[in-house]
Amino acid sequence: MNSGSLFPSFGGVRGGSLLKLIQQGEHQTQDFKYCISNSKKIARSLVAFANTDGGRLLVGVKDNGRIAGVRSEEEYYSINETFDRQKWDNR
Repeated sequence: MNSGSLFPSFGGVRGGSLLKLIQQGEHQTQDFKYCISNSKKIARSLVAFANTDGGRLLVGVKDNGRIAGVRSEEEYYSINETFDRQKWDNR
């Protein structure tokens, strides 16, 4: 079984490509968040990316690159809420 079938496409990134991104680790344009307790933490990272060269936020990934996933509906809701708010605020 290939890694692309284990992890579905998300945001235009196929599963195998997602694993390659995680293998790169965190750097100036890529940040990992293990969990999100509130939308302010996500917003802080997004603002930092917006004020520099842009970037990618991978939620559900530990700092060491281990995939943890999004564990609760509340976490999932916080991610979507922040993303939707950022889209509207930037128009």
